[in-house]
Amino acid sequence: MKRIVFIISFVLVAMFSYATQYGPFWMYNTVEKPAGYTKVVCFSDPQFIAVGAVLVNVDTQEHISLSTSGMYLPIWYFYVPAGTYEVYSIVAINANIKINGFDVEEGDIVVFGNVDGSLIAYPSN
Repeated sequence: MKRIVFIISFVLVAMFSYATQYGPFWMYNTVEKPAGYTKVVCFSDPQFIAVGAVLVNVDTQEHISLSTSGMYLPIWYFYVPAGTYEVYSIVAINANIKINGFDVEEGDIVVFGNVDGSLIAYPSN
């Protein structure tokens, strides 16, 4: 039994230590930005449209998940490694998203650099 608990603990620690994104953080939190990362603010207009997007780093093939809040917290943010990403998937029911001010769909390319980024959800027409 101890062996099983140890293996599960090891797997969980390995998974969380491999993750390269930080967040989500409430906008009220002040968390120092890691070097080489971009702050990506995620919100919806009007509030509380829940959407999610999975981005894949073109160079490293790492997956980054960004989302907006479906309830209670209107704005939060993530820290993601600066780089070029392909939009791998979008989960949005009756909604669209903009990343860094541009409408995006699966397969589009998004760049996060030294300037803060954004993900905005809005109702589809």
